[in-house]
Amino acid sequence: MLPALVLTAGLGKRLDPITRLIAKPAVPLGDRTLVERVLAWLERQQVRDLVLNLHHRPESITAAVGDGGDLGARVRYSWESPVLGSAGGPRHALPLLLDRGADETFVLVNGDTLTNVDLRAMIDDHRRHGALVTMALIPNPRPDKYGGVRLNASGAVARFTKRRAHGTPPAPSEAEGNFHFIGPQIVQAEG
Repeated sequence: MLPALVLTAGLGKRLDPITRLIAKPAVPLGDRTLVERVLAWLERQQVRDLVLNLHHRPESITAAVGDGGDLGARVRYSWESPVLGSAGGPRHALPLLLDRGADETFVLVNGDTLTNVDLRAMIDDHRRHGALVTMALIPNPRPDKYGGVRLNASGAVARFTKRRAHGTPPAPSEAEGNFHFIGPQIVQAEG
């Protein structure tokens, strides 16, 4: 199975003041942290070679995850100072992600997003279409709250849309086919 980059470097501003003390992925949810739940999902899907990027409150992530042995995974860390953002973080982590061979494909997931997406199906679809990036999408449940993803006839991303103002009906051209990105991606490093 492919390696995965788990994004855990963000500041978690929407959970302030909790995230003044711990990173958002280290927030407890029941008896485990968010990131532990994400890593357990990855392990169930046989994704066990993991890199976590770190910046804000990194000790709270490393304390929860360690080397990954308790989770059935191999975990390494990509340190960011300063935080490198949504493209810079993955680019910085590439040497760790691609250290095991010629395949330049990897899984990219958020360390604070819970999902039950079938990664094997995503990887198969990604390879079948020869895509640079494959994103997990669902029909947009709340276009008034979330921006969307519009696809062309072949299923490729045509454009991204902004969220609609509350109560504004969709334009006729946007009544159907508005999707919501839910986090998991399959990525070609060459892109």
